[in-house]
Amino acid sequence: MSGDGLETLPEKDLELVHLLQIAPRISWAQAAEILGAHATVLAARWDRLTAAGIAWVTAQPTARVRPQVLSFTELGSRPGARERVISALLEIPEVMSLDVLSRNHDLVLTIMDTSLAHLVESVYPQLTELDGVTGLSSMVSVAMHSPASNWRLQSLDRRQVEAAQAIHREQVRRDPHVRLGPEHGPVIELLQRDGRCSAAEVARVTGTSPATARRRLSRVLASDTVSLRCDMAQPASGFPVTVQWFTRLPMSEHTAAAKALSSGLNMRMIVSTTGRANFLLTMWLPSANDLFAAERNIERLAPGIEILETSLLLGSRKRLGWIIRADGTADGRVVVPPVSLG
Repeated sequence: MSGDGLETLPEKDLELVHLLQIAPRISWAQAAEILGAHATVLAARWDRLTAAGIAWVTAQPTARVRPQVLSFTELGSRPGARERVISALLEIPEVMSLDVLSRNHDLVLTIMDTSLAHLVESVYPQLTELDGVTGLSSMVSVAMHSPASNWRLQSLDRRQVEAAQAIHREQVRRDPHVRLGPEHGPVIELLQRDGRCSAAEVARVTGTSPATARRRLSRVLASDTVSLRCDMAQPASGFPVTVQWFTRLPMSEHTAAAKALSSGLNMRMIVSTTGRANFLLTMWLPSANDLFAAERNIERLAPGIEILETSLLLGSRKRLGWIIRADGTADGRVVVPPVSLG
């Protein structure tokens, strides 16, 4: 997808997004020291990016809140019914991400569910019963080596990265003894819509006192129940092309290959799956012309890997629950599975 005219962000904006990828809840005063800009200028720049749907911070519940079975499912649809099918899929909470394949314009779904049984007995039938769906095939994740939340723009220098990482480590001191109850559910849901929300915003949305809101927000962030992630409109990243490689490698070599690929290439995702293609790789590239060099590097870093299929994705329509417009920006609506605590 070209982005319908959405240009790559200016370098200063890319630096800001990279910083928030590392430390999603960094204060603007701390960000100002790292980026050499005024705090109010950075806050205004971020407000502009979020208002336009170009960048956002969200929270993803971990397995401690919601047990996770991850499925990568390819769905075929009749050309005349495709948009109707997509509209229905966007409303299914378990469909966390939805992309359009260049091959036959099939759809690729990332589905997150609580159990394999529920996935097979409840979610898959919802997909196949949609009018216009012509077929379904899926793979199930057995090991996530490098999630998309680890992907970075690489716009900051090493000193800036290390400073941001130090702040993030200070902010995310987890307490394994923290337990959350149902009253924390609304806070998690708010973080899914705005991972940088303040205690004042929590108080306003939940109708609690500022002190109660601050305490609940602190407990959620201190617990190991959500992970924060800064995301952005892909066309504005400078890497507008998504490529997926369906590869095969002996399972015993997956861990070493994932380590080599993640350190040697800016991979978007590396996951071991069921099926003949048991090693799924995803990258964002500057252009389709970079595909050949990327494949050569994959084969160099993971000797013995067999590339079974290479697929180009035309664009996202949903990413981690966020609805994505045709130009790659987020429209502000989030469809996520309900959070159940306590």
